Amino acid sequence: WSGLPAPHRTLYVETEQGHGDAIQFARLLRFAKARVERCVLMARPEQCALLGTAEGVDATVTKSEKLPADALHVSLMSLPHLLACDDETRRMDRAYLAADPARVARWRDWLGTIPGRRIGICWQGTPGIQPDLGRSMSPAAFAPLARIPDVTLISLQKRHGEDRLGSLPDSIRVVSPPDGFDDGPGAFLDSAALIMSLDHVVAVDTAIAHLGGALARPVSLLLRKIPDWRWGLEG
Repeated sequence: WSGLPAPHRTLYVETEQGHGDAIQFARLLRFAKARVERCVLMARPEQCALLGTAEGVDATVTKSEKLPADALHVSLMSLPHLLACDDETRRMDRAYLAADPARVARWRDWLGTIPGRRIGICWQGTPGIQPDLGRSMSPAAFAPLARIPDVTLISLQKRHGEDRLGSLPDSIRVVSPPDGFDDGPGAFLDSAALIMSLDHVVAVDTAIAHLGGALARPVSLLLRKIPDWRWGLEG
């Protein structure tokens, strides 16, 4: 797809990078949809449920789907260029993904047993890859937050880095969701639902930070001194 209007065509947009990129740049799908008749998102199977809620998406298919011979196709990360993104497309003033209401109710009930302000934390991305250099940190760095009266830290860490909670001093209390959290076939569905009832999210630059923003929840993003290109140099 060249980015030109095609009002009677279906556009297939493919997620070609990691979960964080897919979540962050899904906000541009509504602008792509404005130039075509239908917008179909091609994603990993585990991404379809969450990203299918994105504004502007008419349907989702897995990346193994065979496209029609005359299909319009574009990679998600090409949209900023093709849409000539300006201030309007770079900033969102509302949520562009949605959490499942039944899951939201379930995790709201679970959080109801935890008094005070609940702050979700995420301290590590996928280890061993170049973007993780200078990004991940120890959960012990959240000690100043843990010392604030009436605050409980809720772990949003999944798989990588969960084992580091066992080495924390007793002064840093972090509550983890019960077994089965986000273990289903859809990525981040429980995380999205839990985030909807948290008071705040504090995270390194990984998918959890993008998810909180996509849901229009309060997020504090911890960036390395030299940030990724997506964040610019100021603002």
